[in-house]
Amino acid sequence: MTTRWPIAALAAAVLTGGWRYLFAANQATAARRRLDAIAKWLEDLRDLQAGSNLDLAETLSQSATRAPKEIAPQLLDFSSRVAHHVPLADALVDLANDLDHPVADTAVASMVFAAGHASGSALGATFAQLAENARDELTARDRIDRMRVNFERSMRRMLAILGLLLAYLVVVAPEVLEPYRTPAGQGWMVVPIAIWTGSLLWLRQLSRYERASRFVARERMTEATR
Repeated sequence: MTTRWPIAALAAAVLTGGWRYLFAANQATAARRRLDAIAKWLEDLRDLQAGSNLDLAETLSQSATRAPKEIAPQLLDFSSRVAHHVPLADALVDLANDLDHPVADTAVASMVFAAGHASGSALGATFAQLAENARDELTARDRIDRMRVNFERSMRRMLAILGLLLAYLVVVAPEVLEPYRTPAGQGWMVVPIAIWTGSLLWLRQLSRYERASRFVARERMTEATR
């Protein structure tokens, strides 16, 4: 007979280690800020093109100097490549790979096909539409994140209820937990722990934000520039 609780200890360790997976608020906030930065960048490109005679390369280089901090390193790397005589289309392909976001893929693909072919006014209209699309994506992401927060609150409530229930049993009715102190009792403890774990993972799945896959592979975009 053992007086220890190895199964409960293991469950607590797994919960502690998986806390960041269950509650992904920080990651969701970072992803939303990155998308917002891409939207601001596209709006800046639109504004730079309005009433100007800048070509695509000049517009991109100017925007890189005042880019939002979330994507500034990637845009500065792009400007550095262009400054070192990397062809614009190749530099754009690298930029899409660095930004690694479907919205950025849409923007960069449009720029690749527009490079050397679109006039300033056409580029301005393209940037305006891209900025609008990025804002629509951000609005949808905000709506999903609000739903995610509700599911995460439910998960926290479940964990709080479990903690309070265990504390109550330990203090008020320790004899109820006595059978679980045996090896067989520890084996049976797997059942309620599995039920709670399954419920938490189900709620986590409901609150998960599935980012759309990048619709243009790097290899296909490279071929399009040739």
